[in-house]
Amino acid sequence: MIADRVTTPADPPAEIAPAVARFLELIEHGRPEAAVELVLERVHDGETVTETVQRLLAPAQRQVGAYWQLGSYTVTQEHVVSGVVDDLLGLLSVHTAQPTAEHTVALVCAEGEWHTTPARMAALCLRDAGLRVQFLGGSLPPEHLGASLRQLAPRAVAISCTLPLALGGVPPLVDACRDHQIPTLAGGSGFGPDDLRSIRLGADGHAVDIGTAIDRLTEWLDRPPPPPPSGSVVVADVERASIAAERTSLVDASYRQLERQLPAMAGYDDRQQRHVRRDLDYILQYVDTTLLVDDQRIFADFMGWLGALLEARGVPAAVLDVSPETVLGALPRDLARARTVLERGLASLQDR
Repeated sequence: MIADRVTTPADPPAEIAPAVARFLELIEHGRPEAAVELVLERVHDGETVTETVQRLLAPAQRQVGAYWQLGSYTVTQEHVVSGVVDDLLGLLSVHTAQPTAEHTVALVCAEGEWHTTPARMAALCLRDAGLRVQFLGGSLPPEHLGASLRQLAPRAVAISCTLPLALGGVPPLVDACRDHQIPTLAGGSGFGPDDLRSIRLGADGHAVDIGTAIDRLTEWLDRPPPPPPSGSVVVADVERASIAAERTSLVDASYRQLERQLPAMAGYDDRQQRHVRRDLDYILQYVDTTLLVDDQRIFADFMGWLGALLEARGVPAAVLDVSPETVLGALPRDLARARTVLERGLASLQDR
């Protein structure tokens, strides 16, 4: 699914680009065992596990995402690299430092977030810093987290979110932690470059990188912060509820308008029609997420990312320009905030 890959990755530092390129080249040429050996040699030569993750594995994952966006990698190639990286994370676990912390940190992925590799990297680096970490897996339902909190009694919970669309799964996890008076630390590209989204979703802290996460969690383990406030983080939102209830009909209305504006769509086969409907639905989902945290950057980043993706695949720019216009036309007038999100997104397209 296209929008399941929307992130805003940073380019890997120039000094490690050759190592990243060599790692990916070995995998591309069907030599995953050589790629594994390349990474393990770095650790055997004195590089820490955290340094290896930060200098090679994380940049390699980001580069793979960039290759896919540019059309240089297929989904299969993405999965092959991710499989090798996952294998390496398991192998590197035996090289982490011995835990020195008395208490445990639980690490979870927001419900709806199935990208576990970034979270596993974080868990590995936290362990390498001497923390006791229990990773609870991807897309964790809040009721399951509650059971784990009763069993593990962690001193803190770190919540990982890579994709903005999974941010809606964060508040229920925060609520579960509040029920047990356990502080939450938010991290991952889905939370953005600052603490705005984390605060609005109820987290007690935000880590922009693994170093910040290590410092904050170590501090919390030594000196627990004040108990988080009671009460639910989730606040009813009439506009979001309306979009959720009418999403199918909004997609249908947008699609019909798109057909009128782009006559070539009359010849689309079933697969092409499904793709268009799916992308219209993603536009609505990103509007919803933008409303959730009141951060216009989410929708602007999505439109910019989608524009680069379509351009790389030779799709006319008019398609990107018209699609949000049709969704805007389908939205009822009383959904003023949602309409503003789309209007600002369209303005950013015109400025590009």
